Amino acid sequence: MSFDIKFSPSYLVMLVSVHLFALIAVASTNISLWIGVALWIIVLVSLFYQGYRYTRGMEFWKNVQLDKKQLTLTDRRGDEWDAVLLQQTVVTPICIVLCVKIEERKLCQLIFPDAMQVDAFRAFRVRLKFY
Repeated sequence: MSFDIKFSPSYLVMLVSVHLFALIAVASTNISLWIGVALWIIVLVSLFYQGYRYTRGMEFWKNVQLDKKQLTLTDRRGDEWDAVLLQQTVVTPICIVLCVKIEERKLCQLIFPDAMQVDAFRAFRVRLKFY
């Protein structure tokens, strides 16, 4: 069974919120000005880097094919990868943290419900729970 993953606005909202909280935490601490400026720059660079990786990067998958014995991932370039589903995978009604192993490399991707159609997300959750 194949599941398409599309762009998720919820992921970007979560990404911006986490970085905004980090900026507020830096601003509310009593540290020297230069350390505060350096931390702000680090957090902002992290925000733009993560946003770029999500919107333009190739690390994220656009399709997951889940058969009885095989898990195949397709990235944004169209390359297909055979993967092994790891036990660290978390399935909840709110999101899925899909953890896989590809060629001795462990990768995780956060998938929100708005990244798939409602029925597909529900079916994907059920398939992952009983995989």
